[in-house]
Amino acid sequence: LERAVRVGPYHYELFLPADPGCAKRHTQWFYFAVAGLRPGNTYQFCLMNFSKAESLFGNKGGCRPLFYSTKRAAGWERIGSNIVYEPNSDGLFTLRFEFTVDDQAGDQGYFCPVFPYRFSDLQRDLAELEADPLRKTRFARSLLCRTRAGNRCDLLTVTTLVGCTPAQILSRPAIVLTARVHPAETNASWIMRGLIDFLTGPSLDAKLLRDAFMFKIVPMLNPDG
Repeated sequence: LERAVRVGPYHYELFLPADPGCAKRHTQWFYFAVAGLRPGNTYQFCLMNFSKAESLFGNKGGCRPLFYSTKRAAGWERIGSNIVYEPNSDGLFTLRFEFTVDDQAGDQGYFCPVFPYRFSDLQRDLAELEADPLRKTRFARSLLCRTRAGNRCDLLTVTTLVGCTPAQILSRPAIVLTARVHPAETNASWIMRGLIDFLTGPSLDAKLLRDAFMFKIVPMLNPDG
């Protein structure tokens, strides 16, 4: 958050920082922590300065924010009521929602718009694929480059490899797939994870695709955030 303003006992107006390095002030994702939550009370959070007219939240799309309770430690949960996304007097857009603290929520937690998928999650998932005795024969993992922060930018080649000559492999049409060019697009990482699981899986459809095409996949283009 850029700043938070308390306008009532349980009512807060929150302002998002713009994405760095952008000519325009893009504000479309959020992640913030709260402390001192009191069980039984209903809090209202108003995120005041979204830049996009359309949203998947509330009356626009039906989505709800996510909350992680440090006390319950049960993972991220969809929460919130009276969720509204609407224009405001500053020419921007406000996301407003209410959150009632139950006895198990604890006194501290985190809010975000979509289920997180971290760089470490990707590395864990790729390591599990490489450890699978069958799936590891259906793809090759290589280092496309190192990022400015020194992180891996992985390149996966998914195609039928066993019993094929290099000429046969290179003769197949290539399909290039990428995800996560913007760090906040964690939902794209979940879609990519499902796609990789399918393409390296045992189904007949996946085998036909591997036999016919060579998939070049960059699952996380911007791991630096």
